[in-house]
Amino acid sequence: MKQIVNDWDSFCKGNNAFEDSYFYTLFMEGVSVEEIEAIYNSFPNSAKLVERMKRYLFTETSNFSIDETRNQLDKLIRLDFEDRKSVLGILPNFSHFNKNPKFTYTDDLKMVSNLILDDIWVQDFHDYMRMQKIITDKKVYELNNALYGLTYDFDYQLFLFQPLLNTPYTADYLFQFKKIGGIYAITKEEVFYTSTKSPAI
Repeated sequence: MKQIVNDWDSFCKGNNAFEDSYFYTLFMEGVSVEEIEAIYNSFPNSAKLVERMKRYLFTETSNFSIDETRNQLDKLIRLDFEDRKSVLGILPNFSHFNKNPKFTYTDDLKMVSNLILDDIWVQDFHDYMRMQKIITDKKVYELNNALYGLTYDFDYQLFLFQPLLNTPYTADYLFQFKKIGGIYAITKEEVFYTSTKSPAI
């Protein structure tokens, strides 16, 4: 067991003698299944948290052809937004989008990447999801930091954190979408998506 995991156990038991963001690297450097289980053992829904982390770390990426990847991405992004529907229905920013959602694939990775930079709709969605935590003590804040330190991706972070959120949204299709190289951006009435394996790269 790495020292940082032992320190995490001490922290979760009430020892606050650690600097903020000390646990940013908690899941890095080849964390083992035993260590993952130890990290989550003091959290509600610990078995679900462990299972999601194992899926993130140890699931091999499927090798699809370009056409197969595009078909999979199209299916998964639509299923994901169907999964989000109950949440999007209460967010004012999505009122126009919800009336007639459109999904557009493009090979232009640069265009989608640029749209992501100004995507207030995804930001609004993530901000709402962050407010749905079922517990709010300091270890949750540090866990959130550690998950971002592992992924550098708010969508993956949401997938990994989901068992600690009071929401029907599973983020499961989103995980599958990202795992095969999908990226997306939301505009006022349309979702643009592409693959990081696009031939335009």
